[in-house]
Amino acid sequence: NRGYLPPDLPTLVLGGKFPGLPPQTFIRPGSNDTPAAPMNTPPSQWASKLTPNSGFCSFTYALAGSDRITRIRSATTRVMVYETTPLPGRPTLVLFADGHVEAVSAANWGPMLAGLNAGPTSAPSQIGNEFEPK
Repeated sequence: NRGYLPPDLPTLVLGGKFPGLPPQTFIRPGSNDTPAAPMNTPPSQWASKLTPNSGFCSFTYALAGSDRITRIRSATTRVMVYETTPLPGRPTLVLFADGHVEAVSAANWGPMLAGLNAGPTSAPSQIGNEFEPK
């Protein structure tokens, strides 16, 4: 992929980098979502269902429309995947581009989500929209 980020979760799953990844990986325990397929089902039969609010995926891919991973200024603060609908009274689960996961409080998640929705910018930010300008 020459450093290009996948446009969505289905592309990420079907890219072959995660063989044997079960559909249950994309479900937050306690959520109303259900796995897209039974265990051991080939990803080609379920990956296309991994979209926000589909009922088969508890998470949203935040790097859609991004360019290359080398353009991310700070992988420790760049949100990669986040929980679409957090459980009531619980923090939002967030996966960052460096691979670490944080449980982010509602008070902190609101500004982070607003920054994500604003899209990548050329200015650094604590909320993860820190891409190098093209």
